Amino acid sequence: MPRTGRVYTVVGSTRAPERSRIGLLVVNRSSRINREAYLASIARNGFSEVMLVEPQANSYTVEALVRDHPKFRFLLLEREINAGEQINAALSEMSSEYVLVVWSTMVPARITSNALAKAGEWRAVVVSPLLRNENGGVIPSVVVPRVNRRTLRVEVQEPRVDGTASLFPSDFAGLYDRARYLDIGGYDGRIDHPFWQKMDFGMRAHQWGERICLHTGIRIDYRTPPEPEDQTPDGGYALFFAKCLAVRVRSDGGFLPWTEAIRLAVGLRRGVLGSRGTVRDVRRWIDANRERFLKEARSVVRDWSERIA
Repeated sequence: MPRTGRVYTVVGSTRAPERSRIGLLVVNRSSRINREAYLASIARNGFSEVMLVEPQANSYTVEALVRDHPKFRFLLLEREINAGEQINAALSEMSSEYVLVVWSTMVPARITSNALAKAGEWRAVVVSPLLRNENGGVIPSVVVPRVNRRTLRVEVQEPRVDGTASLFPSDFAGLYDRARYLDIGGYDGRIDHPFWQKMDFGMRAHQWGERICLHTGIRIDYRTPPEPEDQTPDGGYALFFAKCLAVRVRSDGGFLPWTEAIRLAVGLRRGVLGSRGTVRDVRRWIDANRERFLKEARSVVRDWSERIA
């Protein structure tokens, strides 16, 4: 029977797969590639658990697909939600220790025993893959933070050495330690902008002592040209700034200075009074997680060169 959540319905077997070590999550991104052939290829890849996120409009085909692929489950969205929320919802419904997250425009990689061992050795919340375009060319995907004239920027480099740290998983793709990911709160669904959602997750993870590392043995190919990254600042940037960049760390943990709270209100473009609820919520969130903050964002950037496995 389908199980209904707040904004989605899960269709498929509810029985947790036995010895579920590696699962696969496929998030829908419009593709003209033959869907049946794609799903058949996934079924042959050996994943013990498979979840596919689809819009509710696709529900008419799902029952037949579940019959053909009994280990598949479909998370049908009842309304549009952002990419991070989709990943949060799906991983909360899955039971695998590790989950490979890809888009429907990607060919899922086989996870080698070496990659799995490294993920455990590094205790990485996400292992970033080597990404290749539709022609087989390697895509720069290692995200490195830089400060230029007191402004945080990111530089995207080609993947070379296993264990190299990345600020966040490029295009959300990677091998996620499911429990570790959910424990740190996953992606912030209030941030709709994909770039700032990834920046918030990645910086928060590093400030909290987590690791996001590259493994070139996990190779994911795009079936269609990858979408360009929009880095335009918006309200999502203001939340990222307040939750990560503005946090200061002292002996009793992280806190948000009042001067930074005022900057948040201005960044939200609603004035101090209109933003009071948001600022209060952010301060409460930081206070609730104050002991998890081990570094300020500037320390993460300063020490970046040392984050090599």
